[in-house]
Amino acid sequence: MRLKRLLIASLSIVVLGLVGWCIISEYTARTMSAGAVLAQLAGVTDRPASDATIRQALLTRVPIGTRDSDIVAFLERHGVERDRFTGGQFTRYQVQDDGRTILALLTSPPWIITFFCGPGDAGVRFVLDTDHNLNDIVVENYERCL
Repeated sequence: MRLKRLLIASLSIVVLGLVGWCIISEYTARTMSAGAVLAQLAGVTDRPASDATIRQALLTRVPIGTRDSDIVAFLERHGVERDRFTGGQFTRYQVQDDGRTILALLTSPPWIITFFCGPGDAGVRFVLDTDHNLNDIVVENYERCL
């Protein structure tokens, strides 16, 4: 009788733990995932939005010809920090070596459950011309696989 109660209690704790993890994972996916942050950065409420929609919305907020310093200010205003090359930064940007690309890297937290392959991280390349003005924006989505 005592063993039966112990097994039921153990199974209940495991089931409640899994349900709690799924709930937290789903909440995190809706609020902190790379796709959610990318949509917020672009000002798009229609999720999941296509890369073309995200690109167009970003071009509305950061038009062609915008100075590199204004792009960095835009990113920082929206919570994307300069990459410190340390762990734990889910949203960060880097100025590439050639000085003609600013890359915003948006990483989904690792505790989001993804079975097999699914939405993972995203990147936004702000391509600059020789005068360091925006020439184009490229949106890239990367899948995360177990």
